[in-house]
Amino acid sequence: MFEYPLTRQEIFRFLFYKHREEDVSCAIHNLVTERRIYQLDKFYSLRNDHLIIAERRKVTMAARKFITKASARAKWLIRLPFVRGVGVSGTFHKNLWEERADADMLIITSKNRLWIARMLVNCYRLFAFPKQENALQLSYYIDEQELELRDKNLHTAVAINMLVPLEGDITFEKFYAANAWVRSYLPNKLMRVSSATPLSSTICKLWFEKLFDNRAGNKLDNFLMRISAWCKQKGLPTGMLAGQSNWGKHFKKPEHAGFSYWMEQRYNEKVIRLIGKADHRIAQ
Repeated sequence: MFEYPLTRQEIFRFLFYKHREEDVSCAIHNLVTERRIYQLDKFYSLRNDHLIIAERRKVTMAARKFITKASARAKWLIRLPFVRGVGVSGTFHKNLWEERADADMLIITSKNRLWIARMLVNCYRLFAFPKQENALQLSYYIDEQELELRDKNLHTAVAINMLVPLEGDITFEKFYAANAWVRSYLPNKLMRVSSATPLSSTICKLWFEKLFDNRAGNKLDNFLMRISAWCKQKGLPTGMLAGQSNWGKHFKKPEHAGFSYWMEQRYNEKVIRLIGKADHRIAQ
């Protein structure tokens, strides 16, 4: 935490209070002058170490390749029945920094068809990535019935603001509108959906959705949800339906989503320690 160097724009966008950009630039200049932070090329860091800048540039190059890979997956996922939007968490930059192999994906499904869509996504995963057990495992599912996320905290706000929409532009416009509360945490960051492409459909997708757009579809979705709950209760390994996750009729979180409050508390403690260290260094 706090090892990742940031640009001036990134610092401005993720401040917790509304500020003018020129005021932030002036404050950053003062922090550099007081040696509270260090300017290394166009980046700012808590460490005076040019090696982390080289690592940051390496991560940026890797991120471009990662987005290309994620976009290819998203184009297939959006073709699945009841899938309305696909995005990838912008925290993949941090994941690459920490040498993690995959990143979170947000999959938005049509109303009351989340569990059918999830089963189809997992079938696709097992078929397309049989040797990659973690592929798409970190997906966060929500449906159009409940686009507003329940966990309203700093961790979730950052995740939403760093989200990269890939497929389903109109769906993500609705998603951002439903989560306008994020601006109370990050008022300087604008949420854009320009990266998402319009929703596409195929004949097979339309046919399948029409086949289950009825009471039978409702029963199947509820059945798959109950099966997932049963698997979790029995402690069965994650498969096409099971999952050790927080879930409900209209959402399904990856396992690590429960750590958001812990991460926020850890962040606050770290900030206090860093301020104390900086004050001590200046006093010397």
